[in-house]
Amino acid sequence: MPRPVLKRTETTGGAYNHPAGGFVCVITNATENQAEEYLEISYDIAEGEHAGHYEYSNSFRRYYSEPKDPSWGNALAKFLTAVEDSNPGFSIERWQQTWDCAQLRGLKFGGVFKENMYTDTKGNDRSRPRFVYACGADRIREKDFKVPDPLDERVKLGGSGASVGGFTPNDLKFKPVDDVPFY
Repeated sequence: MPRPVLKRTETTGGAYNHPAGGFVCVITNATENQAEEYLEISYDIAEGEHAGHYEYSNSFRRYYSEPKDPSWGNALAKFLTAVEDSNPGFSIERWQQTWDCAQLRGLKFGGVFKENMYTDTKGNDRSRPRFVYACGADRIREKDFKVPDPLDERVKLGGSGASVGGFTPNDLKFKPVDDVPFY
């Protein structure tokens, strides 16, 4: 690949995120991980002003064949039901006879995203869309869905320094250790 000559340019401060809401999405890739027992679905927004939003990024969901928490229900079955509702001719029953992931590419579904507010590693408050659930694409087109309340994971900094993993440097209390056998 030829390497271009790069010049300094103005930075924009980050990638553009689409808003919370409902979007008709399309499956761009599907792979099965048999060892860890999940199906990984890559998708993009298929219709409307945000179509192609994830074209150059890696947006995916993992659906485990058995939920880690039984109270979640079977997310894979729920997702495939949304795909079946959105694509005449696609049948979960027929698909699960082969688990041919290539058959999923190009199929549509409705995706509902909520706002996820968080604090980055530099202490800046940010926001991004978070996939919440899948439904039939017609429900999105007919605006028959509810966007959940935003998720606020921002960290309140109690001193100087950025938050990493929910802790600031001031949160960490270290006791001096005099009997360390090495320096």
